[in-house]
Amino acid sequence: MRVKLFSVLLGLLTVLATVLVLGRTVKADVITATGLTGSAAVVTDRDGKVITDTSTLSKWEDFTVKYDWSVRDGQPIAAGDTATVELPAGTVAPVDLSFPLKDDNGRVVGNFTIKACETSGVITFNEALAQTGTNRAGVLQFYVKGTADSDVHFDWKLNKIGWIGSYDEQGLPATLTWNIAFNPTGQNVGTVVVNDTLGPNQSYIPGSVVAQTGSYNNAGNFVQSGTIVPQVVVNGNQLTFTFSNVTTAVNMVYNSKLTKVTEGSNNWNNSASMNGTTVSGNVSYGGNGTGNGDNQLGSVTLTKQDATTKAALSGAEYQLMDSTGEVIQSGLTTDENGDINITDLIPGHYQFVETKAPTGYTLNSTPIDFTIDADMVATPVKVAQFDEKAVVTGSVILTKTAANDGQALAGATYDLKDAAGQTIRHGLVTNTLGQIQIDELAPGRYQFVETKAPAGYELNQTPLDFTIVNGQTAAVTVKATDQPEQPGTTAPEQPGTTEP
Repeated sequence: MRVKLFSVLLGLLTVLATVLVLGRTVKADVITATGLTGSAAVVTDRDGKVITDTSTLSKWEDFTVKYDWSVRDGQPIAAGDTATVELPAGTVAPVDLSFPLKDDNGRVVGNFTIKACETSGVITFNEALAQTGTNRAGVLQFYVKGTADSDVHFDWKLNKIGWIGSYDEQGLPATLTWNIAFNPTGQNVGTVVVNDTLGPNQSYIPGSVVAQTGSYNNAGNFVQSGTIVPQVVVNGNQLTFTFSNVTTAVNMVYNSKLTKVTEGSNNWNNSASMNGTTVSGNVSYGGNGTGNGDNQLGSVTLTKQDATTKAALSGAEYQLMDSTGEVIQSGLTTDENGDINITDLIPGHYQFVETKAPTGYTLNSTPIDFTIDADMVATPVKVAQFDEKAVVTGSVILTKTAANDGQALAGATYDLKDAAGQTIRHGLVTNTLGQIQIDELAPGRYQFVETKAPAGYELNQTPLDFTIVNGQTAAVTVKATDQPEQPGTTAPEQPGTTEP
């Protein structure tokens, strides 16, 4: 059998928390916290001695793990976000454990859970640390047990271990089970008296004693062959067990009832003695943790201006996003000064994105990045963005008619030139109504130039000037006429003369 002390564990935690500003729609994220890895934990035994090599810790003994954790300034934390707590190598959780985390004012900021035999636990945060963005730190401490099982030997006389026997309606330990074993090699030792001392906040449960006779195999496991009934005398917290005619190894358990169990760390000790040998048993449960942060928040002012005149622009609408791309505020509108003012921002990276341009302007969807610096939260951040006026295109309709009778002329061909005289449209031909219509022309000066007249008409190369005005909704009308071709005239032939 193993000379070891089973212990039941766990508990405590603390962790971070900080949520963003008002109105955030959150999704659960895994938060990275410094100091919650197995290598960062400090492991101590029951005597407070620091253990640096945890690979050989006995699975029958309990140990305390302590974490000093922190979260970087500006890291958003929302309700439902989690942080992973890794146990040191060679340790596991002895029991299922769940307990709250509290700040210095006793307010719950999250909850820590871990399952029996697992090597990592989870901290789940609530909204309590919202609006804190700096100096998030705390302490996490609970119990674990080792995993090594290499100390099988039988040169012991008396051994005692314990574990949690049952839980109450709140999930806290209600009873403990204590295990006392002696005479591992099965000697004929006659009458044996074991004196047991219950520690504070425990009382013996009458009728809970079960004692078995048997032997230990090479793996150190007890193999039952029968039972034995001891005489039990209870005197306060002193228990006396008297066994008669002992010729085998004996393995006995009994239960004690617990009082004053807390949600934090609990530790129960019992000791047993027999023929000058005294051993102790220990059961540990729970843990405790802290988590605090400072309410240091920053602010930002966005100013919207005309790209050319730098005049303030009201009515521009924006969204505000955090570093993960989560929209935390929407429908933000510039005022008569062209400003949007946001306060209560925790340190971190953000960006404004325009969702609606001011009337008469083109939307500028380029994100405006900015940072709330934890060391400069008292200084407002200022950013600006400029919008270009929207270009409203126009239309023109050229109507070609005969100069003599006003008949619409189809088949007249034109080029369209810009203000610089460059041809921007070529081979435009009037339809059966004598018209050419051109849409989506940018504001500016233009001219039509006829390059081919309709059949039977003379070419008219006089430029036809017109102007597209920004914002004009009605089409510009241009009129042009061509003269019919006149019949050709030939001078009458002169009579010839003959030289004499």
